[in-house]
Amino acid sequence: MRTQYERVLPYCTVVFGGKRDLIGLFDEQEQNLEQLTEKLMNKYSNIKYFAGSNRTVNEGTEYLSGFLYTDNTLYESPKYLITLYDRIGTGDAFAAGSNLI
Repeated sequence: MRTQYERVLPYCTVVFGGKRDLIGLFDEQEQNLEQLTEKLMNKYSNIKYFAGSNRTVNEGTEYLSGFLYTDNTLYESPKYLITLYDRIGTGDAFAAGSNLI
């Protein structure tokens, strides 16, 4: 995975992913999302936006929130209650519905 990311990231301006992707890229688990994203942006200065979604579960209830990192700032949306019928493709749907530019 890391090899493929390293091959494509120098050509990207907008990247969709999550903490798990950054952990795989940098092989570090101790840092939080903001620290890992800062590391990504420092290594690949061409990337202007890093965005993704976070799914959390609290007492069996599931929530989805989004985040955007740009200009050294992490922006996070409120958590929204969700009902999951099928998790496959939810990240793609989030990316397709985002308008960053």
